[in-house]
Amino acid sequence: MYYRKDTPIKDIGRIMGKSPNAVKIILSRGRKKLKNHPYLKDMIHYGDVAYKYTKPRFLYGSKG
Repeated sequence: MYYRKDTPIKDIGRIMGKSPNAVKIILSRGRKKLKNHPYLKDMIHYGDVAYKYTKPRFLYGSKG
């Protein structure tokens, strides 16, 4: 709710029956779990790879 609907932490705490500090801790732990998730780690570093330009094969034919 915090990230999707921009619901204030105070309102989330009231809905969950927890204090605002407890909601902050829950959100923090969730972010940590997502940060360490292997699938998301691969996606984060996806754009870091430098690719070498190659000519399009359909215009010039393929070698080999």
